[in-house]
Amino acid sequence: MAGKAIRNVARQQEDAQTLNFSHNKPLYVEAKANDLKFKRALIDSGSSINIMPWQTFKAASIPESRLIIQVTPLVTFASNAYVTKRHVVVDLQVGPIRAPTKFHVIEADVSYHLLLGRPWIHHNYVVPSTLHQCLKVIKGRKEVMIPATKAPFSQEEVHWVEAEFF
Repeated sequence: MAGKAIRNVARQQEDAQTLNFSHNKPLYVEAKANDLKFKRALIDSGSSINIMPWQTFKAASIPESRLIIQVTPLVTFASNAYVTKRHVVVDLQVGPIRAPTKFHVIEADVSYHLLLGRPWIHHNYVVPSTLHQCLKVIKGRKEVMIPATKAPFSQEEVHWVEAEFF
């Protein structure tokens, strides 16, 4: 099934959520974690884990008792080192995709609410396109396009460098 989605990436031009292909926008989609909607789930195929910032964890009212101790060292592109000390599995929904998803919880000031890396992308056979600002997935033998969040930042959040792209 994933092969069909991959073959159809070329057809995404007609599904493009932007007409300007000379952009440099990150790919944010709307997601529900623990039944709370978040506008900035960053799709990052360069990440080997899924990440949930502590602020998101608290906003989603997830009991701390659900945190599982797991020390995982992370190195960012700028060689900054973080250590995640915990992870949590939450019910996550992105478009028609709904599945329990493991997130490493970090205490860092980041621009996203959730970061969905390769574990989520590959587990759900998602084909992301930052160029076309959408995701493609096969659900129930049908190809489904999940559009990017149109306005991921509020007026109060324009201090994030990514906000200039929207």
